[in-house]
Amino acid sequence: MGYLLYGLTTPKGELTARLPALLASGRSFKLGTEYEKKCRKERAEDMPTLLQDGASLTPVMNAMATLWEKRQPTEDMAAEKKADTLRGVERLYLPATGEVYEFPAGFSAAYLAAPGQYTIPGLQALPDDPALWRKVPLNGTTVVTKKD
Repeated sequence: MGYLLYGLTTPKGELTARLPALLASGRSFKLGTEYEKKCRKERAEDMPTLLQDGASLTPVMNAMATLWEKRQPTEDMAAEKKADTLRGVERLYLPATGEVYEFPAGFSAAYLAAPGQYTIPGLQALPDDPALWRKVPLNGTTVVTKKD
């Protein structure tokens, strides 16, 4: 049987940088013409069953799409918080600019104890504001460093 599957995932904010390599990889994949013909023939033989199976999934997919479209901003925020916990990171933001920074978990305790020792003072814990949680965080460890 021959199936063509597409799947793509990348950390938030990295897709643009990784896209050329992903496209080059995808373009390098080649199938022989005989293999392709055989797969098309078998696929055509399976089509009635596939169509029936696909039709039975339509209501489920429609329900999932509706739930996604009707989700609340607070749900997105909760998902971001959970992802941060799983990834072992935390976010701080600079109220003066609204920029959000991501750091390894535990960084905020050291920073908040002595913010004047860092190149960017004034960072605060990210409040429960869905607009801030939707922002792509900047890599805080490359921007916020200890002063020499």
